[in-house]
Amino acid sequence: YTYCRFVTEYKNKINENQRSLDQLNKREFSARKKVVKENGKPDVIHAHSLIYGGYGGYLLNKEFKIPYVITEHISKVETRIKRFEKYCTLAVSNASEVIVVSKYLKHILAKYYKKECKVVHNFFDLEGLKRKEKKKQTKFKIICIGWMDEIQTKGIDILLKALKILINGNNEIYLTVVGDGPNKEKYKEYCTKENISKYVNFLDPMPHKELLHKIRNHSVLVISSRIETFSIVGIEAMGLGLPVIATKCGGPEDYITKETGLVVDKENPKLLAESIIFMKKNLKKYNNKKIAAYANKNFSDKVIINKIINIYKNIK
Repeated sequence: YTYCRFVTEYKNKINENQRSLDQLNKREFSARKKVVKENGKPDVIHAHSLIYGGYGGYLLNKEFKIPYVITEHISKVETRIKRFEKYCTLAVSNASEVIVVSKYLKHILAKYYKKECKVVHNFFDLEGLKRKEKKKQTKFKIICIGWMDEIQTKGIDILLKALKILINGNNEIYLTVVGDGPNKEKYKEYCTKENISKYVNFLDPMPHKELLHKIRNHSVLVISSRIETFSIVGIEAMGLGLPVIATKCGGPEDYITKETGLVVDKENPKLLAESIIFMKKNLKKYNNKKIAAYANKNFSDKVIINKIINIYKNIK
Protein backbone atom coordinates (compact mmCIF):
# COMPACT_ATOMS: atom_id res chain seq x y z
CA TYR A 1 0.00 0.00 0.00
CA THR A 2 1.67 3.24 -1.05
CA TYR A 3 1.38 6.60 0.56
CA CYS A 4 2.38 8.51 -2.58
CA ARG A 5 -1.09 8.91 -4.02
CA PHE A 6 -2.35 10.31 -0.75
CA VAL A 7 0.44 12.88 -0.76
CA THR A 8 -0.28 13.86 -4.36
CA GLU A 9 -3.90 14.65 -3.56
CA TYR A 10 -3.16 17.23 -0.93
CA LYS A 11 0.46 18.36 -1.20
CA ASN A 12 -0.05 21.18 -3.69
CA LYS A 13 -2.93 22.62 -1.68
CA ILE A 14 -0.72 23.48 1.28
CA ASN A 15 0.51 27.03 1.75
CA GLU A 16 4.29 26.45 1.82
CA ASN A 17 5.11 29.85 3.30
CA GLN A 18 2.62 29.81 6.13
CA ARG A 19 2.88 26.04 6.51
CA SER A 20 -0.81 25.65 7.31
CA LEU A 21 -0.48 21.89 7.74
CA ASP A 22 -3.30 22.02 10.27
CA GLN A 23 -5.60 22.31 7.26
CA LEU A 24 -4.83 18.71 6.38
CA ASN A 25 -6.81 17.44 9.33
CA LYS A 26 -9.92 19.36 8.22
CA ARG A 27 -9.84 20.02 4.47
CA GLU A 28 -8.25 16.78 3.33
CA PHE A 29 -10.23 14.19 5.29
CA SER A 30 -12.10 13.08 2.17
CA ALA A 31 -8.85 12.54 0.23
CA ARG A 32 -7.42 10.27 2.94
CA LYS A 33 -10.69 8.42 3.35
CA LYS A 34 -10.94 7.89 -0.40
CA VAL A 35 -7.51 6.25 -0.58
CA VAL A 36 -8.32 3.86 2.26
CA LYS A 37 -11.72 3.06 0.75
CA GLU A 38 -10.28 2.29 -2.70
CA ASN A 39 -7.24 0.29 -1.56
CA GLY A 40 -8.36 -1.13 1.76
CA LYS A 41 -6.94 -0.44 5.19
CA PRO A 42 -3.20 -1.15 5.14
CA ASP A 43 -1.30 -2.93 7.89
CA VAL A 44 1.39 -0.28 7.95
CA ILE A 45 2.19 3.00 6.22
CA HIS A 46 5.76 3.80 5.22
CA ALA A 47 6.11 7.57 4.96
CA HIS A 48 9.19 9.24 3.52
CA SER A 49 10.51 12.42 5.17
CA LEU A 50 9.17 14.01 8.35
CA ILE A 51 7.35 16.65 6.28
CA TYR A 52 5.16 15.96 4.37
CA GLY A 53 5.27 12.20 4.67
CA GLY A 54 5.73 11.77 8.40
CA TYR A 55 3.06 14.25 9.42
CA GLY A 56 0.64 12.76 6.91
CA GLY A 57 1.36 9.33 8.40
CA TYR A 58 0.58 10.75 11.82
CA LEU A 59 -2.80 12.05 10.59
CA LEU A 60 -3.69 8.70 9.03
CA ASN A 61 -2.68 6.95 12.23
CA LYS A 62 -4.84 9.32 14.23
CA GLU A 63 -7.90 8.75 12.03
CA PHE A 64 -7.57 5.07 11.08
CA LYS A 65 -5.26 3.66 13.80
CA ILE A 66 -2.78 2.50 11.16
CA PRO A 67 0.82 2.26 12.43
CA TYR A 68 3.42 4.08 10.40
CA VAL A 69 7.15 4.07 9.80
CA ILE A 70 9.13 7.10 8.67
CA THR A 71 12.31 7.09 6.59
CA GLU A 72 14.24 10.34 6.54
CA HIS A 73 16.52 11.00 3.56
CA ILE A 74 16.95 14.70 2.99
CA SER A 75 19.99 16.83 3.74
CA LYS A 76 17.83 19.82 4.75
CA VAL A 77 16.18 17.93 7.60
CA GLU A 78 17.49 20.30 10.30
CA THR A 79 16.03 23.29 8.48
CA ARG A 80 12.68 21.55 8.27
CA ILE A 81 12.73 20.47 11.91
CA LYS A 82 13.40 24.03 13.05
CA ARG A 83 10.80 25.50 10.71
CA PHE A 84 8.05 22.94 11.31
CA GLU A 85 8.93 21.82 14.84
CA LYS A 86 5.37 21.06 15.94
CA TYR A 87 4.59 18.82 12.97
CA CYS A 88 7.93 17.01 12.93
CA THR A 89 7.65 16.30 16.67
CA LEU A 90 4.16 14.83 16.26
CA ALA A 91 5.39 12.71 13.35
CA VAL A 92 8.43 11.33 15.17
CA SER A 93 6.87 10.79 18.60
CA ASN A 94 3.93 8.80 17.23
CA ALA A 95 5.80 6.73 14.64
CA SER A 96 6.32 3.03 15.31
CA GLU A 97 9.85 3.34 13.91
CA VAL A 98 12.01 6.08 12.45
CA ILE A 99 14.56 4.98 9.87
CA VAL A 100 17.47 7.05 8.58
CA VAL A 101 19.67 6.24 5.59
CA SER A 102 23.04 6.95 7.25
CA LYS A 103 24.80 7.29 10.61
CA TYR A 104 25.29 10.95 9.79
CA LEU A 105 21.52 11.47 9.58
CA LYS A 106 21.00 9.47 12.78
CA HIS A 107 23.34 11.86 14.57
CA ILE A 108 21.38 14.86 13.25
CA LEU A 109 18.01 13.54 14.46
CA ALA A 110 19.47 12.56 17.85
CA LYS A 111 20.05 16.27 18.53
CA TYR A 112 16.29 16.86 18.43
CA TYR A 113 14.58 13.63 19.47
CA LYS A 114 15.08 10.92 22.10
CA LYS A 115 13.54 8.24 19.88
CA GLU A 116 16.18 5.79 18.68
CA CYS A 117 16.49 5.79 14.89
CA LYS A 118 17.42 2.70 12.92
CA VAL A 119 19.97 3.01 10.14
CA VAL A 120 18.82 1.27 6.95
CA HIS A 121 20.85 2.38 3.97
CA ASN A 122 19.51 3.08 0.51
CA PHE A 123 19.78 0.36 -2.10
CA PHE A 124 20.76 0.48 -5.76
CA ASP A 125 19.32 -0.95 -8.96
CA LEU A 126 21.63 -1.42 -11.94
CA GLU A 127 18.70 -2.31 -14.24
CA GLY A 128 20.45 -5.49 -15.38
CA LEU A 129 23.74 -3.77 -16.20
CA LYS A 130 26.80 -5.82 -15.33
CA ARG A 131 29.88 -4.60 -13.52
CA LYS A 132 32.87 -3.03 -15.20
CA GLU A 133 35.39 -5.53 -16.51
CA LYS A 134 39.05 -5.08 -15.70
CA LYS A 135 40.84 -3.75 -18.78
CA LYS A 136 43.70 -1.49 -19.68
CA GLN A 137 42.78 2.18 -19.33
CA THR A 138 43.77 4.42 -22.24
CA LYS A 139 42.67 7.53 -20.32
CA PHE A 140 42.11 8.15 -16.63
CA LYS A 141 38.56 9.48 -16.49
CA ILE A 142 36.68 10.60 -13.41
CA ILE A 143 32.97 11.36 -13.21
CA CYS A 144 30.88 13.51 -10.88
CA ILE A 145 27.08 13.68 -10.87
CA GLY A 146 24.81 16.23 -9.24
CA TRP A 147 22.61 19.29 -9.26
CA MET A 148 24.67 22.45 -9.70
CA ASP A 149 22.91 24.76 -7.26
CA GLU A 150 23.89 28.25 -6.19
CA ILE A 151 25.01 27.16 -2.73
CA GLN A 152 27.28 24.59 -4.36
CA THR A 153 26.15 21.63 -2.25
CA LYS A 154 27.89 19.12 -4.52
CA GLY A 155 31.26 20.86 -4.20
CA ILE A 156 31.86 20.89 -7.95
CA ASP A 157 33.69 24.18 -7.48
CA ILE A 158 36.18 22.32 -5.25
CA LEU A 159 36.53 19.50 -7.77
CA LEU A 160 37.26 21.92 -10.62
CA LYS A 161 39.91 23.63 -8.49
CA ALA A 162 41.42 20.23 -7.76
CA LEU A 163 41.44 19.44 -11.48
CA LYS A 164 43.22 22.73 -12.15
CA ILE A 165 45.94 21.70 -9.68
CA LEU A 166 46.26 18.35 -11.44
CA ILE A 167 46.45 19.82 -14.95
CA ASN A 168 48.99 22.42 -13.86
CA GLY A 169 51.05 19.50 -12.52
CA ASN A 170 51.12 17.93 -15.99
CA ASN A 171 48.64 15.20 -15.10
CA GLU A 172 46.37 14.05 -17.91
CA ILE A 173 43.05 13.51 -16.19
CA TYR A 174 39.62 13.92 -17.72
CA LEU A 175 36.49 14.89 -15.83
CA THR A 176 32.84 14.34 -16.78
CA VAL A 177 30.23 16.35 -14.90
CA VAL A 178 26.64 15.17 -15.33
CA GLY A 179 23.76 17.36 -14.23
CA ASP A 180 22.13 20.73 -14.51
CA GLY A 181 21.44 23.77 -12.38
CA PRO A 182 21.87 27.52 -12.07
CA ASN A 183 25.63 27.29 -11.53
CA LYS A 184 26.40 25.17 -14.57
CA GLU A 185 27.35 28.11 -16.80
CA LYS A 186 29.45 29.56 -14.00
CA TYR A 187 31.44 26.33 -13.83
CA LYS A 188 31.92 26.33 -17.60
CA GLU A 189 33.17 29.90 -17.46
CA TYR A 190 35.63 28.93 -14.73
CA CYS A 191 36.99 26.12 -16.89
CA THR A 192 37.46 28.49 -19.81
CA LYS A 193 39.14 31.09 -17.64
CA GLU A 194 41.55 28.55 -16.13
CA ASN A 195 42.30 26.84 -19.47
CA ILE A 196 41.04 23.41 -18.39
CA SER A 197 37.97 23.22 -20.66
CA LYS A 198 39.45 20.50 -22.88
CA TYR A 199 39.70 18.25 -19.84
CA VAL A 200 36.09 18.76 -18.69
CA ASN A 201 32.94 17.49 -20.35
CA PHE A 202 29.62 18.85 -19.03
CA LEU A 203 26.63 16.62 -19.82
CA ASP A 204 22.94 17.21 -19.26
CA PRO A 205 20.85 14.88 -17.06
CA MET A 206 20.03 11.59 -18.77
CA PRO A 207 17.87 8.47 -18.22
CA HIS A 208 19.07 6.29 -15.37
CA LYS A 209 20.25 3.34 -17.44
CA GLU A 210 22.13 5.64 -19.80
CA LEU A 211 23.77 7.26 -16.79
CA LEU A 212 24.84 3.85 -15.45
CA HIS A 213 26.50 3.09 -18.80
CA LYS A 214 28.26 6.44 -18.61
CA ILE A 215 29.53 5.74 -15.09
CA ARG A 216 30.80 2.30 -16.09
CA ASN A 217 32.94 3.83 -18.82
CA HIS A 218 34.93 5.87 -16.29
CA SER A 219 37.79 4.98 -13.99
CA VAL A 220 36.57 6.53 -10.74
CA LEU A 221 33.48 8.27 -9.36
CA VAL A 222 34.09 11.41 -7.30
CA ILE A 223 31.68 12.76 -4.68
CA SER A 224 33.01 16.20 -3.78
CA SER A 225 29.95 17.31 -1.80
CA ARG A 226 29.72 19.56 1.21
CA ILE A 227 26.85 17.47 2.57
CA GLU A 228 25.28 14.14 1.62
CA THR A 229 22.85 12.07 3.66
CA PHE A 230 23.86 9.01 1.62
CA SER A 231 24.56 9.55 -2.12
CA ILE A 232 23.12 6.57 -3.95
CA VAL A 233 25.34 7.22 -6.96
CA GLY A 234 28.28 6.08 -4.83
CA ILE A 235 26.91 2.57 -4.31
CA GLU A 236 25.72 2.45 -7.91
CA ALA A 237 29.28 3.11 -9.04
CA MET A 238 30.62 0.46 -6.67
CA GLY A 239 27.96 -1.96 -7.89
CA LEU A 240 29.47 -1.41 -11.33
CA GLY A 241 32.94 -2.11 -9.93
CA LEU A 242 34.28 1.45 -9.75
CA PRO A 243 36.22 2.75 -6.76
CA VAL A 244 34.86 5.97 -5.24
CA ILE A 245 36.57 9.07 -3.90
CA ALA A 246 34.37 11.06 -1.53
CA THR A 247 34.71 13.99 0.81
CA LYS A 248 33.78 13.66 4.47
CA CYS A 249 30.30 14.94 3.79
CA GLY A 250 28.20 12.46 5.78
CA GLY A 251 26.60 9.48 4.03
CA PRO A 252 29.44 8.10 1.88
CA GLU A 253 31.53 7.47 4.99
CA ASP A 254 29.11 4.63 5.82
CA TYR A 255 30.05 2.60 2.75
CA ILE A 256 33.50 3.56 1.49
CA THR A 257 36.25 1.30 2.79
CA LYS A 258 39.97 1.23 2.04
CA GLU A 259 39.25 -1.55 -0.47
CA THR A 260 36.53 0.40 -2.28
CA GLY A 261 37.84 3.96 -2.35
CA LEU A 262 39.11 6.98 -0.47
CA VAL A 263 37.57 9.54 1.90
CA VAL A 264 39.16 12.97 2.23
CA ASP A 265 38.42 16.24 4.01
CA LYS A 266 35.90 18.47 2.27
CA GLU A 267 36.54 22.05 1.14
CA ASN A 268 40.14 21.15 0.29
CA PRO A 269 41.07 21.14 -3.43
CA LYS A 270 44.68 20.17 -2.70
CA LEU A 271 43.74 17.05 -0.73
CA LEU A 272 41.15 16.09 -3.31
CA ALA A 273 43.76 16.47 -6.08
CA GLU A 274 46.19 14.30 -4.11
CA SER A 275 43.54 11.59 -3.64
CA ILE A 276 42.81 11.56 -7.39
CA ILE A 277 46.53 11.20 -8.17
CA PHE A 278 46.82 8.41 -5.61
CA MET A 279 43.88 6.63 -7.21
CA LYS A 280 45.36 7.01 -10.67
CA LYS A 281 48.68 5.53 -9.59
CA ASN A 282 47.07 2.70 -7.64
CA LEU A 283 44.00 1.96 -9.75
CA LYS A 284 45.13 -1.62 -10.46
CA LYS A 285 45.02 -2.35 -6.72
CA TYR A 286 41.29 -1.74 -6.64
CA ASN A 287 39.60 -4.98 -7.62
CA ASN A 288 36.46 -4.32 -9.70
CA LYS A 289 34.98 -7.71 -8.92
CA LYS A 290 35.48 -7.36 -5.16
CA ILE A 291 34.11 -3.82 -5.13
CA ALA A 292 30.95 -4.95 -6.93
CA ALA A 293 30.60 -7.97 -4.61
CA TYR A 294 30.89 -5.73 -1.55
CA ALA A 295 28.20 -3.39 -2.88
CA ASN A 296 25.83 -6.27 -3.69
CA LYS A 297 26.37 -7.94 -0.34
CA ASN A 298 25.53 -4.81 1.62
CA PHE A 299 23.35 -2.55 -0.54
CA SER A 300 21.42 -4.64 -3.07
CA ASP A 301 17.66 -4.24 -3.22
CA LYS A 302 17.13 -7.72 -1.76
CA VAL A 303 19.33 -7.04 1.28
CA ILE A 304 17.83 -3.64 2.12
CA ILE A 305 14.20 -4.62 1.42
CA ASN A 306 14.54 -7.60 3.76
CA LYS A 307 15.72 -5.25 6.52
CA ILE A 308 12.69 -3.01 5.97
CA ILE A 309 10.26 -5.95 5.91
CA ASN A 310 11.68 -7.18 9.22
CA ILE A 311 10.98 -3.75 10.70
CA TYR A 312 7.36 -4.01 9.49
CA LYS A 313 7.00 -7.47 11.02
CA ASN A 314 8.23 -6.29 14.41
CA ILE A 315 5.77 -3.41 14.72
CA LYS A 316 3.55 -4.00 17.72
